[in-house]
Amino acid sequence: ASSNRLNAMRPGWAVLGCLLSNVVAARASAAAADGGGGIGEWLEKVTFTLPYISLPGPVIDVQGGNCTGLSIDQIHTRSIGSPELPAVEYFWTGLRIHCSVLSHNGVIVRFGMKDTRVKLGVEVQPLSTKDPHISLPMGAVSVTACDAVGKLEYLDFAGDNVLSPMLENIHHDLRTIIEKEGPSIGCNLMKNYVSKQASQVFEEQAKYLIPFLGAQPPTAKPPAIATLTDWAEYPPVQVMKHMIRERPLALKTLLSQASPMDVPQFTAPSEQIIRTDYGSIKVITLVNFVHIEGLETLRDRSLSLNGTGSNLDFTAAFEHVIVTIGMTVAVDFLSGPVKAAAPLKESLNFTLDMSKISMALEVLAMVSKEALDALYVDQYQQPRCISNCAKKATLPWNESLGVWKLVSDMTPTISIGFKPGTLEEKLASSIDLTTAAAISGFEPAVQALIDGAVQMRREQLSEAMWKSIDSLPPCGPSSVYLGPGDLITYGLMTLGLGTLSVGLLCAFVNAFFPDGQNVMSRAVLKFSRRSLAPDEKYGTALADHPVVPQGALILYPCVGVSAIILFLYADISLATSINFVFHANGQTLTIGPALAFSVVIVAIDSYEAGAYLIAFCIGVMSIMWPFVKLAALLLAWQAPEHVLSFKHRSKLLVLMDEYGKWSLIDTWLGILALACYKLAWHSKESDAWFMVDPVPEMPFFMFVFASVLTLALGHIASGFHRLALEHDNGDNEVQYDVKQRAAPRMLHTYLGPNVGLGLLAGLVATIIMLIIGANVTSFQMVESGALSTLMLDGPDAVTQYSLRSLGEAMTKGKEHDVGLRMVQVIFFIFSLLIPVALQAFLLILVFAPLSYKRHLLVFDICRALDAWAAFDVFAMALTISHFEFGIFSTFLMRYNNLAHGCNLSLEYLHDECFHMECSLTAGYVVLGAAAALSYIVPKLAFPACRVALEERGGLDFRESSRFSDDTESDDEFGNSCASVDG
Repeated sequence: ASSNRLNAMRPGWAVLGCLLSNVVAARASAAAADGGGGIGEWLEKVTFTLPYISLPGPVIDVQGGNCTGLSIDQIHTRSIGSPELPAVEYFWTGLRIHCSVLSHNGVIVRFGMKDTRVKLGVEVQPLSTKDPHISLPMGAVSVTACDAVGKLEYLDFAGDNVLSPMLENIHHDLRTIIEKEGPSIGCNLMKNYVSKQASQVFEEQAKYLIPFLGAQPPTAKPPAIATLTDWAEYPPVQVMKHMIRERPLALKTLLSQASPMDVPQFTAPSEQIIRTDYGSIKVITLVNFVHIEGLETLRDRSLSLNGTGSNLDFTAAFEHVIVTIGMTVAVDFLSGPVKAAAPLKESLNFTLDMSKISMALEVLAMVSKEALDALYVDQYQQPRCISNCAKKATLPWNESLGVWKLVSDMTPTISIGFKPGTLEEKLASSIDLTTAAAISGFEPAVQALIDGAVQMRREQLSEAMWKSIDSLPPCGPSSVYLGPGDLITYGLMTLGLGTLSVGLLCAFVNAFFPDGQNVMSRAVLKFSRRSLAPDEKYGTALADHPVVPQGALILYPCVGVSAIILFLYADISLATSINFVFHANGQTLTIGPALAFSVVIVAIDSYEAGAYLIAFCIGVMSIMWPFVKLAALLLAWQAPEHVLSFKHRSKLLVLMDEYGKWSLIDTWLGILALACYKLAWHSKESDAWFMVDPVPEMPFFMFVFASVLTLALGHIASGFHRLALEHDNGDNEVQYDVKQRAAPRMLHTYLGPNVGLGLLAGLVATIIMLIIGANVTSFQMVESGALSTLMLDGPDAVTQYSLRSLGEAMTKGKEHDVGLRMVQVIFFIFSLLIPVALQAFLLILVFAPLSYKRHLLVFDICRALDAWAAFDVFAMALTISHFEFGIFSTFLMRYNNLAHGCNLSLEYLHDECFHMECSLTAGYVVLGAAAALSYIVPKLAFPACRVALEERGGLDFRESSRFSDDTESDDEFGNSCASVDG
C-alpha cells in the first residue's frame, strides 16, 4: 500500500526534475521582464507546460500539466572533474514552485514545494574528432550524483477518478512518505532525463561545430570588376609597415595611452530564431559597447602589418587582454513548453579574459584603386566612403571586404556579469564555472573553433559587417576648401595680372614715344586731366602735376586696381595647403589637402578658436588694411586739391608709409606656421618615408606680390608728392647759398654733441642687436600628439629656430621651388637686410660728409627703408604665435578636415592627433630688444635729422606761397614734408 501511495506522487518529483533540467539548459539566455525586478521575478511569472512523462513502477504517468511561481534562492557551482574529463556539481537551495498535474487515470494533483535543495553532479565525456589532437567536451553526458531534499507546501487531489477521495483520506500519510522517499525517486528520474536530453543537445551541437575544425578560406576570391588597390605597393600601407617595424616602442606607447579602450559600436540588432524539438525561441542581441583592457601588454615587436595583393595581414601578441562586451539581449518564446507574459529583455556584460594571446588576421580588402585615389582626406576618415570604394571592386559587391583567415592562440576565461547581489549574478557565476570546467584542457579545440567560425560563418559575418557599415552616416561630398571655384579663382588672377600688364604696356609705349605720336599716348592725354585747364582756385591732383611722367598716368591706377584684385584673389582663394605625402618602393602618393587655408578662412577660424590676436592681425591688418591703404593711395593720386588738400595728402601718405608694412604680418605668421607643420619620418631600412608637407599655393605668392606692389605705390606717391613740392617752391631756391649747399658737410655738426653721440651709439647698437637677434635661437616649435609620438623621438619633437634658420628652413627639401625662393628672398630682405641697411644709411646721413642734395637723397632713402623694414613685424608675429598658435592648432585638429580622425584620437588615445606650440627661448629677449631698437631709434633719428637739414638748408619749404595762408603749425607741415619718400 505504501508503495502504491508513493508511486501516486512520482509525478511531482518527475515534474521537479524536468523543471530543474530546463532551468539548467535555459539559464544562459534567461533575462528579466521589461520593467521587472530581474530573472527572479520573471521565473515566478513563467508558465512551464509539462510533457508526457512515463514513470517506472505502477502505471501512474503524467499526462500533462503546468507549473508556475518558480523561485530559487541560492545557486552554487563547482568543478569536480579534471581537464581530460569535465565534471560539474550544481547545488540549488530555496526552490519553490506550484504545479497542477493530470495523471492518465484522471487524478488531478495540485501541489507546491518549498525549501527544496538539490545537488546534482554532471560529467561529460570527450568527443573525438577527425583531428586526433583535438577533442570536444561534447560527448555523452551522465549524472554522477544526485541528492534532493524538499518540503511539500500543499497537496490537493481532484478529478472524477475513484482514487481521488481515497488519496484525500490518506493525505497526511502521503506527505510524510513523499518528503522521506520522494527525493530519491526524483533524482533517479532526473538522472535519466538530464543524461538523455543533454547528450542529445551535445550531439546536435557537435554535428554543427565539427565542420568548423580545420575550415579553410575559399579557394578563389570574387571576380574583380575594377583595377584593385595592391596593398603590397600602396605607399601608406608600406610606410605603416616599416614604421611599425622600426618604432615598436612608439606603437606600444600609443596603445598604452589607448588602454583601457571603449570601442564604438555601430552594429544593428542581430536577430536569430533557435528551433529545437521543444519549440522556437527568437533572440535579439544588440552590442552596446566593447571595453578592452591590457593593450599596454603588447609584446615587443609582435605587431606587424603587411599587404599582399588584395589582402591585408595583421599580427599581434599580448600578455593579457580583457574584452568586455556589453549587450542587450531580448528573448521571445515563440513556441514550446515555456510561456511568458511578455518578451524578455536584459542587459549583461560578457567578459573574455585572455592570457598569452597571439593572433594572425588576414583581411580581404578588394578596393577600387581609382575610387580610392579620388577620395579627399576627410573622406578617408569615413568608413562609408572606403566601403563605397570596395563596393565598386567586385561582383557581387558584398564579397569585397571580410575576414579572410584567423589563426589565434590564447588561454581564455569567459564570464558573464549582471548586477551584483542578484539572482542573475548567481546564474552568471554558475554559467562561468560550467564554461571554465568545460573548456579547461580543451584550449586547442576552442581556438580551432574560433578560427574555423570565420570560415563557416563567413556569410553571416559579412552580412553583419555590411549592416554595421551601412548604419553609419553616408559618404557625403568632401568639405575640403578648394577655393571659390576655378572660374572665379583664375578669373580674378587673370584680371589682376591683366590690369597690371595693361598699365605696364601703357608706360612702356609712352616711355618711347612723345606725347601725341601714337594712338595710346593720345588716349592717355585724353584720359588725363592734364589736357584740361587746371583749376586756378583749387589746384590739380597729384596725377596731373607736371612732375608726373605721362606713362605714370595710367600705370599708377592700373597697379593700384591690380593690387586690389590680387588681394581679393589671395584672400578668398586657397592660399596654403598641408598634404600627407607617402613614399615607398619608388612610388609616391599625396593625400590632401589635409588642411586648407585661405586668408579669410584663417581669420574666421582664429576668431572661432579664441585666438583673437591672430584674428585681429589677419582680419584687420592683412584683409582690411591693404584695401584701405590702396583706396587711400588712389585717392591721394587722383583727388584734386579741393577734395584732398596738399597738406592732408602729405599726412595721408606719411600714414600709409608708416603702417603699410604691417600688412606683411599675415605672411610672417604663415612662414612661422609652415615651420610648425613640417613633420617627417624616414625609414632607416628602406626608402619609405612620410611627410606632412605644407605647400604655399599661388594665392600665397600673389598676396606677397600685392603687398610689395602696395608698398611700392606708397613710395611712388610720396616721391612724386615731394617732387611736386620742390617744383612748386622752385623760386625760393634763390634764397639759399648755392655754394654752402654744394659743400660736403656732416649733418651731426648741426646737432648737439650729445645728440650726435646718442645717435651714433643707438644706430651702432641697433645694427649689432639686429645681427645677433637674427642669428640667436629665439624660439622653438614643440610638436606633440599621437602623430608626433608615432613619428618622432622626444628630442626630435622640439625644433629650435632663429630668424635666419627659419628663413633657411623655408626651402629645405624644395630648393627648386621658385615661388618659395622668392618668398625666402623677400623674407630676408624685409626682415633683416632692410632693417640693417636703414641703420647704416642713417649713419651715413648723420656722419658722412655730403652735399645738401645728397643729404636729402639719403634722408628720403632712409624714410623708404623705414617704411619697408619689417624686423619689428616679425617680432610681433612671433609674440602672437607664442600666445595663440597652440589655441589655433587645437581648433584646426578638432574642427577642420582632420576633425573625424583627430576626435577619435582624442577619445581613444586621450591625446590630440597633432598639437603644436611656439615657445620662446632666452634668445627672444635679444630679438625683442633688437626689434624695439629697430623701431625706436629711427623714430628718434628722423626728427633730429629733419631739424639739422632745415638748419643747413635755410628756410626749406616752409616759405611756400601755397601754404602762406595756412594758419596751422608750420612745424607740423615741415615734419610732414620731410617725412615723405623720394
